[in-house]
Amino acid sequence: MQDVPNNTDAQAENAAHPPRQNTEADFQRIYNKSNNRVLNYIMRSVRDRDEALDLLQEVFITFYDKLPHLDVSTDRIESWLIKTARNVILTYVRDTHRRLTRDLQNTQESDTWEKDNQVGKIYQKELEKHIDDFLTSLNDKERNLFILQKIEQVRYHDLEKILELPQRTMKRMAANLLQRLKERTTFDKDYLED
Repeated sequence: MQDVPNNTDAQAENAAHPPRQNTEADFQRIYNKSNNRVLNYIMRSVRDRDEALDLLQEVFITFYDKLPHLDVSTDRIESWLIKTARNVILTYVRDTHRRLTRDLQNTQESDTWEKDNQVGKIYQKELEKHIDDFLTSLNDKERNLFILQKIEQVRYHDLEKILELPQRTMKRMAANLLQRLKERTTFDKDYLED
């Protein structure tokens, strides 16, 4: 029993436009005739010669792949090459634009983060200096309460056992300490809130 090949789209296209034999010779002839014109066309859009040569190569690779199905006997083949070059340029520009946009966004995010981080460090140092000055002005009971509750974030229930003070008294003392600290500084951070 013989295997019967399936009729695919490629076979149908080959039947409609059978591949020609001298594709290598045709390619070389058309390349020699048209490569400078196509390169000049590409160079008008892409100023970098190396990039333009890469795009020229893409154009002629596409041409080589399509060559068996193209009619190279007319002068319209050069128009086809220019049209293909235009499409390759458009793809290149679109991809380059996307890449540059993505790189710019990444750079801006990185710069913003770095600037924010530097500002945050300066702010943190200033705040620490203000808090240290404030802590030296407090008596032992106030200092212990502030450090344990606001810095170490020990709960009032646990502080009641450590400092041997009622929760209500400690809450009132903590609120007064925060108010005094706010009056001494221009900072208004969340952790300075009640």
